[in-house]
Amino acid sequence: MKRSKWMFITKRHSHLLVILAFFDFGCAHTHQISQQSPVNFGSKKVRIVLMNSSERIAAHHVQVASDSVSYIHTKTKMKRSVATTEVDKIITVNHGKGAAEGLGVGLLTGLAMVGVSAALIAGAEWDGDGPHPLTFVVLAALAGAGFTGVSTIIGAAAGSRDIYVFDEKEDEKTQ
Repeated sequence: MKRSKWMFITKRHSHLLVILAFFDFGCAHTHQISQQSPVNFGSKKVRIVLMNSSERIAAHHVQVASDSVSYIHTKTKMKRSVATTEVDKIITVNHGKGAAEGLGVGLLTGLAMVGVSAALIAGAEWDGDGPHPLTFVVLAALAGAGFTGVSTIIGAAAGSRDIYVFDEKEDEKTQ
């Protein structure tokens, strides 16, 4: 059986898909919080990470003031507060935004796969041996559509993380 000269395209696509799949993790965005201006997270559920501790406090109705962070503890339903200097960061997760980001990554990946396929077969003539070169573009489009769906699901599950940290420049001024 004669091997098709187009077989290498299929292998390249599968390797490209595997490589790109590893880049599709939940997104994280870091924001600076100024201790001088208060921040109110409203009813959003957040995780408060304390300095020198692996403890993550599940909370909602978080308010950041210049000297303290007050919140309602999710499990105990009690209002608590902690000194701002003891807080390392505050993390929020938005699953809807994560799904949208996953969809975007999936669409870009799918379009890239179709573009690479089209570039590989550009100017190629089919000699009747093996599959038609356009078959690979169609397969790339189908794989891209599948990858878009998977990326959207992964993005929704992982969510988009917003990480709020206190401005380090202000810490240096107060010391």
